Amino acid sequence: GRHRRRVIAAAAAALWLLSGVYIVGPDQQAVVTRFGKVVERRVLPGLRIMWPYPIGRVHKLKVLQRQRAFIGGAPADQPLGQVEPLASQFLTGDRNLINIRTVVQYSVATPDEYLFRAEDAGRAVSAAAESELARQIASRNVDDVLTTEKVAIQETVRQRAQQLIDDYGLGVVLSTVSIE
Repeated sequence: GRHRRRVIAAAAAALWLLSGVYIVGPDQQAVVTRFGKVVERRVLPGLRIMWPYPIGRVHKLKVLQRQRAFIGGAPADQPLGQVEPLASQFLTGDRNLINIRTVVQYSVATPDEYLFRAEDAGRAVSAAAESELARQIASRNVDDVLTTEKVAIQETVRQRAQQLIDDYGLGVVLSTVSIE
C-alpha cells in the first residue's frame, strides 16, 4: 500500500518535472514566462529546460517566416471567383486620385514584444505603412508616383513606417514595401 503510493507519487513528480523539457525548432525562437512574467526574452533553437506548467510556459514563434500585410485589398494571387476589394485611393500632389495596392513584408524581430504588445501586428504594420504612403504620394505628382519616384517612395515608406513600429514597440522588422 504505502510503498506503492510513494512510487506513484515519485513517478508523477518526475513526469511533471520532465514536462519542463522542450525543443525550439531551427526556424523558431521562444519566449519563456514564469507566473505570466517574461523571464527569457529570446530563447534560441535547441533542447531547453524550464519550470513545468503551470509555473512556466513557453511561447514559440517562427521568426524567420516572412509575413505579409496588404494595403488596398487582398493579394493578387488569390483564386479566381473571389471578390476583389477596392485598392486604396490616394490623392497625389497634383490633385489626381490614384488606386494603389501595396504589399509590406515583415518578420518577427523581438519575440517578447511581438507576443505581448502587438494584438494584431499585420493591421498595425498596414496602418503605419498606409499613413506614410499617403504622405509620400501627396507630395508628388501622379506620373512620378507611378514611374521615376516609385522606388524612392517604397524605401522612404519602409524606413518611416519602421520608425513608427519601433516607437510602438511591436517587435517586427519590415523587409520590403512594394507598390503593385
